[in-house]
Amino acid sequence: MSLKKIRAVIFDLDETLIDVTESLSMAQEAVANELEKYLKDNGFKINLEKIQNKIKFVDDLMNMLLKYDRNDWWQYLVDQLGIDYKLNSEFKRKLTDVYWNFYIGSIKLYEDSIPTLEYLKGKGYSLGMITDTDGEPGKKKARIDNLEQKRLKKTDYLCKLCGNRIDRMFTIIYKLYFKERYNIDIPLICCNCYDSLKRNEFVSRSKWKIYLILSSIFSTIFFLVYFLTFGLIFSSGFSTTLVFLLIGIILWVIIVIKDLVRLKKVVSGRKYYKRYFINKYYKSKNKK
Repeated sequence: MSLKKIRAVIFDLDETLIDVTESLSMAQEAVANELEKYLKDNGFKINLEKIQNKIKFVDDLMNMLLKYDRNDWWQYLVDQLGIDYKLNSEFKRKLTDVYWNFYIGSIKLYEDSIPTLEYLKGKGYSLGMITDTDGEPGKKKARIDNLEQKRLKKTDYLCKLCGNRIDRMFTIIYKLYFKERYNIDIPLICCNCYDSLKRNEFVSRSKWKIYLILSSIFSTIFFLVYFLTFGLIFSSGFSTTLVFLLIGIILWVIIVIKDLVRLKKVVSGRKYYKRYFINKYYKSKNKK
């Protein structure tokens, strides 16, 4: 078949787009620990390594048999361990929760997954996914959402007005959606700055931040002088004086650098505000 006739590319999820080696191992180990403790409390002493090996066997077998509901795995696992004991439904549910919590929390994309998808999308191919169920409604979607959140968090999405990192997923996704859907590049603004714009207080708040940062810088200079003076007066020798001097300077440099970074963010935010908010407002007002 000619590549020119291919219009869509379809992927599986596990072991195709995401690497489940580490997450699967962690999930199985967590279940083994929980089950070993539970059996011990009920009078059955069994080697932890044996439980871990049986879990791997059961996991592979159930997936081959297309039995994905983890709640049905654990009684079979106990039977395979040669233990005559019936697990109650509550504990089965607990083991399933432990399994998925560790599995979902540690999954990661293969390094070439995103570049490959972006390349194919850039070439105009339609992309899709066909994958088996995880045995519970919504569980697969939760895993995909978790991957997307991790991907977004690897990128620093900073507020255009204050420079702080935005961790609210909805704000980021809202911006990406408008860019993707309508090719509209809306400004990325955090909730605090949005509130200050809404109240028409951004300029006054940013001025107040600048005053606070400058006062912090001058305060550190004062305390540095005070610290060095104290060291010179009460030090017993040159080496002690030098130690006081170095400690004071290092602390001062660290604090001042942090303050200067904050100051730069605030000043940049004010410039952005004047360029994209005030100017556009007055231009549209004059046209009317």
